[in-house]
Amino acid sequence: MDFLRQFREKGDTLPKILKHNARALGEALAIVEKRHGTWVSIDWHKYFNRVKEIAYGLLSLGLKKRDVVIIIGDSSSEWYFVELAIHSLGAVSLGMSPESKGSKLASITKKFDVRFIFAQDQEQVDKILKLKEDFPSLERIVYWKYRGLGRSSDTRLLGIKELVEMGRQKEIDDPDLIDNIIEDIDPDDPCTLVFTSGISGEPKAVLHSHRSILENVRRYLEVDTWKKTDRILPFFSPFGLVDKWFCLGCHLLSAATLYIGEDPRTYVEDMRESKPTVVFFPGYVWEKMVTRIEQRIRYSDPIKRFVYKSFTREKNEKKRSLLSNALEFLGFFLLYRPLKKYLGLLDARLCYNLGPVLSRKVFDFYHCIGVPLKNLYWTSETGFISVQRVIEAEPGSMGLPFRDIRVGITEKQELEVSGGYSFGTYADKQISIEGLGTKITFRTGDLGVVKLDGEIVVMGRREDFPINFHQEKFSTQVLESLLRLSATIKDAWVFGGGQGKPLAAIIIIDEDNVRKVMGEKGIHYFDSSELSQKEEVLDLVSEVLSSINNGVPPEVRILRYLVLPERFWVEDETVSFTRRLRKGYLLNVYREVIDGILKGLEKITIPLPGQSKKEEIDVRIMSLEGEEK
Repeated sequence: MDFLRQFREKGDTLPKILKHNARALGEALAIVEKRHGTWVSIDWHKYFNRVKEIAYGLLSLGLKKRDVVIIIGDSSSEWYFVELAIHSLGAVSLGMSPESKGSKLASITKKFDVRFIFAQDQEQVDKILKLKEDFPSLERIVYWKYRGLGRSSDTRLLGIKELVEMGRQKEIDDPDLIDNIIEDIDPDDPCTLVFTSGISGEPKAVLHSHRSILENVRRYLEVDTWKKTDRILPFFSPFGLVDKWFCLGCHLLSAATLYIGEDPRTYVEDMRESKPTVVFFPGYVWEKMVTRIEQRIRYSDPIKRFVYKSFTREKNEKKRSLLSNALEFLGFFLLYRPLKKYLGLLDARLCYNLGPVLSRKVFDFYHCIGVPLKNLYWTSETGFISVQRVIEAEPGSMGLPFRDIRVGITEKQELEVSGGYSFGTYADKQISIEGLGTKITFRTGDLGVVKLDGEIVVMGRREDFPINFHQEKFSTQVLESLLRLSATIKDAWVFGGGQGKPLAAIIIIDEDNVRKVMGEKGIHYFDSSELSQKEEVLDLVSEVLSSINNGVPPEVRILRYLVLPERFWVEDETVSFTRRLRKGYLLNVYREVIDGILKGLEKITIPLPGQSKKEEIDVRIMSLEGEEK
């Protein structure tokens, strides 16, 4: 195709494509970043110059090819400048979530023999300085937000402005040096390390080359093409692989505009203002946006509630009539368009669920208001696998595989992917690039089917299938998605069901919403642990579970549950940085709790969360035996 040929002509590494854009597009818009409430524009020429300035600074520090450099912080233009500067010198970037603990940062620094860390601000720098003896290989900590860091006495600290000044003389002496290094980089050179989510076990470091990143992006763009007029606004800081594909690869190849919000806390407002055309979220974000809308409708006036229920009911009717079409037309202006605007999805034309599997209710909501939500199937190890081509497909459909990707199933119904480009490994402080760029075969850990036309249907993770229902496997992910749609529930983990045991759930309540409901009833509690065990709160949870149970077959109903008096946190490693439950880890941490629920106990004693002293709390185990459909 012509557009693919144009993509290849831009370059075979990320820095080469940036260099091409700087020359070809010059002052055209590249990045728009919100700073102190104002959107500030950065053109392609400034973008490339900024990358080169930082690259010269890194050369002056002694950065070598294939050195690993850590970046930690929120999404910002500086992150992208730094990452591409690292790639421009043939080094390897390793992005980390700003929620990463200092001890985790220290262990990774040791494992990869890291000499340089780029840290966003004082909060991230403090994580390192508090454990400075645990960073023996670290030579420099470069920060890009200066507040609170001007008076530090640690000689390893260096502001990014000072880094650029250090490289200024090198740039004067040899102004073409970075350009020449960029041209010498091979597409099979490693460029980034990413960690798997660690849902089933310990997170693994996966090494990708320029070729593996760009071939994934090109395969994807063959199906869903981006234009220069497209806009993206990343939700997470770009430590994950999807962010590398979209915010680096697709952004650079298509010359679409990268928008960067001011702060994670203002993301919703920033999204409404930037109006992204390409939107990609993990499943829990799509779920919580539905919950947010339904909460607003619940507390709106009776007319708005009536309009919402009437239009959504008509929209979801399979049989169309003249009245249905008229209501849909009217609903677009009275309901669907305002809802899309409120969610920041008014101009969205490509919308992706990055996993896990969502319930049909979520898809029905978005399709009802005209948001083209669909599944994008991928893994950190293989890259992009497939994408839905038809919007109105079943919720578990992942569509057809991308070019050169073949998907089969094993005897145990696990999806197996072949094709694509392999990933490397890192061991004994040496990057192993053996096999980088060669074809691979990889078992995804997902169970599913491949239809005769090649369509992939994912049912869920292998560990989420405790029971067979009518000779077919049933995933607990669907139940978890339905539970998270409730305003009462923040998170849920469904387990059991095997060997004659009932399905059970550990529930985390949404404290803000629950307190609001309790306040309406004149009940006020301020202790989180106490709140979770109050009869009125347990009744709320029971209502949610009963409603879900009444909509599913008896064999897959949740019959026992426990409300945990604490949240699952990234810091305690119970959830991944993308908020997916790390069920392999949870099984070990909550083994006694799980056993107690499945054995039929009425209560269990657990340590009280957040207490320095050893205090405990009795947690009730609730039963929903005898539910009738």
